[in-house]
Amino acid sequence: DKAGNLLKLEVEQQLPAAVSPSIGRPHQLNIGTFKLQDSKLELTDTIPLEIPAGDHSLVTVPLSESQKLSVTEADAILLNTEDLTYAKVVVSPENGRATALQYVSTVSDSLSRGLIWGSLWNQVRDAELEVHEFLVAVENSLAQEKSATLLTSITSQAQTAIAHYVPAEQRLPLWDSLLAALKKASASAEPGSDQQLILIRAILSVAAHTLE
Repeated sequence: DKAGNLLKLEVEQQLPAAVSPSIGRPHQLNIGTFKLQDSKLELTDTIPLEIPAGDHSLVTVPLSESQKLSVTEADAILLNTEDLTYAKVVVSPENGRATALQYVSTVSDSLSRGLIWGSLWNQVRDAELEVHEFLVAVENSLAQEKSATLLTSITSQAQTAIAHYVPAEQRLPLWDSLLAALKKASASAEPGSDQQLILIRAILSVAAHTLE
């Protein structure tokens, strides 16, 4: 309301165009609320939600008073925390996308980080997120990402984004910037670690597109 008090929280479900609304599948999922604490994005609450089968475009989430406070104070809200259901979720600008872009690498749980990265990458592919914003997030996360799986994924996605979603005449500075970030992260990686190997492989791949 006008005073800033949370009145309700709704989840919007959009079915693919070719799917009849009558056969929308049910979802049992969790909503995670995250808050910036000491420059880290920390999970503050997990709110369960059941979306019944059929055409339910807007579902109101039942909230206790403490959950209302968690949502109100959240810097980012993530659908499907803990990955309980099969769904394509979006961290929208209204739900803290800018915060997620800047602090995704500080989320302690690798599954939650993976879900956030997946949402950001889907938005790049759907032309809902600018490539350069995604690349900045990747470059800022290279030295911090401890999951070999996620590091492999984001370095590959960054290269795909430049090669396929950017006009040819605009690619070179993006390749150069990515290469510099990869070299810096590689220099600080533990010698012989999976992280160092992944970064070196990415360096060799990206260097083929630069003038160095």
